[in-house]
Amino acid sequence: GKKSRLLYGISELEDVLAGVRLTLSPQAFYQINHSQTENLYKIAKKFALSSSSRKTLLDLYCGVGSIGLSMADSFEKVIGIEVTPEAVENARCNAELNNIDNAEFYCINASKVAEIIKEKQIHPNVVILDPPRKGCTVDVIDFISYIKPEVVVMISCNPATCARDLALLESRGYMTKEITPVDLFPRTTYIETVCRVIKKKK
Repeated sequence: GKKSRLLYGISELEDVLAGVRLTLSPQAFYQINHSQTENLYKIAKKFALSSSSRKTLLDLYCGVGSIGLSMADSFEKVIGIEVTPEAVENARCNAELNNIDNAEFYCINASKVAEIIKEKQIHPNVVILDPPRKGCTVDVIDFISYIKPEVVVMISCNPATCARDLALLESRGYMTKEITPVDLFPRTTYIETVCRVIKKKK
């Protein structure tokens, strides 16, 4: 639902994931398979660090900031974009909680992130995508091809929309180099996939 009412106890959960302490509101998205999520984040970080420049990381669909904050020690700046206000507030609190001062979080739809990028004059070297099951909008794919990051790391819970979005990126000058599946949902048909996509050299 859109509204939550505390009946008893504390209003938020706390967890430690990939070395980062996290506060989670009821409205925030969070993976429930803890050990496999840590494996997924390790793979995503390895892919992100394949970039020759580690100046700016743009984390789209960032949720409570768990992915971006887990990589903040390897980049000069982390920018997180999320549409859920409660999750953005959690992300900002989580940065403070972990004494991470090189991460900023904005409450805006991922398809409108170009406004923030232009305003702040940000030039991301690496983009992390962790979209919902419906995948990325064409606006987001077009935006990525416009800012031309060296590396795009896509984390997807839907192989069908993942394949579609990878094809769109490839049609705009990118190449899929690695795909690693991570099973967060044993005994089901669902699978998470981590993809490393690089800008083609002219």
